[in-house]
Order: sequence, then C-alpha cells, then structure tokens
Amino acid sequence: MATFVNDRTAQALRGESVTVTVPYSDWATVSSSITIGAEVSISEGGKQGTIGSIDSFGLTFEVVPFQPDFRFDGGSPGLLTADDTIIY
Repeated sequence: MATFVNDRTAQALRGESVTVTVPYSDWATVSSSITIGAEVSISEGGKQGTIGSIDSFGLTFEVVPFQPDFRFDGGSPGLLTADDTIIY
C-alpha cells in the first residue's frame, strides 16, 4: 500500500463518483500502480471505493464509492479536500 495527498478539493456527494487529483510530483509513481477496478481508500474515516476511470493528462482518476454509505468524503462531509490522504 502507498499513499499520496489529494491535490484539489472535489465534491463528494452520496452515490456519486469523486475526482481525485494526484500531485504532479507523485503522478509517475501513482499512475504506474493504479488500474481501473482497483480499491482505494481515505485514511481519514476509512471510506473506500474503486477506480472507475483514469485521466492521465489531467492527473486525475474517478473513484466510485462503496457501501455502506456510498460516499468517498474525508474529514469534511460532502467534500474530498485537498489535504485528504489517499491510500492505493
């Protein structure tokens, strides 16, 4: 397991995919390790999801949240903040 800190705040509403932004300095390492369908989580609160799509040019990937609450938000309800730590 490896980690990085999300680079941009994104809306993380119940049942919706969330855009995770990888810092440019970490992209080479992260992009070689992630695949569509892989599980990821947030260290704050333990929310989990799977990678639904990867945008190599935008340094982002979409996370589809898991049960029980179908949310992929960190310490701030409804938001994946720019300082949330992503575990992949």
